[in-house]
Amino acid sequence: MTDEDLDLLLADLNADVPDMTDDAYNAGLARLVGRTGSAEDLEPAQPTPRPVLVPASPHADRSPPRRRRVWTVAAAAAAVAAVSAGVIYAVGDNHGQTTPSGTVPTDSPVGSSAPHTPAPTSRAPIRDVTDVAPTTLAVVGSTPTHYAMAPMRFGPIGPMPNHPVNNAGDLAAVVSDLEIPPGAFRFEFSGAWQNGKLTHGVYHWYSSDPAGDWGTQDAPKAGQPAPALRLVKPDSSGRELQQQRLDAIPDDPAGYYEQLRQQFTGKPSGQANAVQTMSGLLYGDAKARATIFRTLGYFDSVTVRTDQRNPDGRIATAITVNDGHIYLELYIDPATGRLIGRRSSELGPAREVTTEALVPTMGAFPK
Repeated sequence: MTDEDLDLLLADLNADVPDMTDDAYNAGLARLVGRTGSAEDLEPAQPTPRPVLVPASPHADRSPPRRRRVWTVAAAAAAVAAVSAGVIYAVGDNHGQTTPSGTVPTDSPVGSSAPHTPAPTSRAPIRDVTDVAPTTLAVVGSTPTHYAMAPMRFGPIGPMPNHPVNNAGDLAAVVSDLEIPPGAFRFEFSGAWQNGKLTHGVYHWYSSDPAGDWGTQDAPKAGQPAPALRLVKPDSSGRELQQQRLDAIPDDPAGYYEQLRQQFTGKPSGQANAVQTMSGLLYGDAKARATIFRTLGYFDSVTVRTDQRNPDGRIATAITVNDGHIYLELYIDPATGRLIGRRSSELGPAREVTTEALVPTMGAFPK
């Protein structure tokens, strides 16, 4: 294979790879160091020094071939994936019970119309995943941190297999919805921490009445008074858009699989892209989530592991896609089929968490 042939194969990747600048390099490295370093590591007056590269030949000052730059970026992305705990999303409900997991302290993170054939109902034997080993990445200024990561698997979306190839579809049998009793509210908190400090936090209270008021309040930061509770009207346009996305999901996995295959046709990481899309729809009702889980069962890049722990320590089923660039792990409550956690390799806040619970009145917090 010639350089030209390889460049053609990697054309899509090359189009998405920006040129590396000193500012982008220092900003990205500062984020990584900030995962485990101190707040002083990110002060503008103390920029992280860029390594000095020693040319290996008199021609080393030439721009490297595009394929080398692509693989360098891919290797860096894989390294970032190893720091998958850098961004953590945790979502959970206690079904009306006041448990410790519902407590939110302020100083710690709490359609396609194309014809298709029905999915096969029989299934081939599926072995449990056992080839998972801890991955270690040493970050400058920190001690090595161990994460049990799923094996790397990747590929485009091909024809639908004749049988499920993983156990994700088992979750379809347990899906249920969180019902808000009349007069009660669904409390939700979302926040982000960096270097041990709360950088963003918001409380929400959602009513079961679509015409009623909702409440929102910024979370107080250390040493500052609590902001006032604000009443807001539900965003009807946003809810309608979300419902349209859910309504576009076909009723059977074969139809949804074909819809995703057409959406991501020609994408070398089509399976990972499809999993990302489905993860954004797991807030939907039980019917939509059941179809999503059954469809995930036909993606051979997906790893399913039972008896895992989500970021706040609860038992969960982990659904993971790892293509060396995208690392996304979804934690599902094995009793309800609800999303209770998320781990991603994306650069961003060091810790980002969401939690939810039922409360009797607006402005009330879980006990």
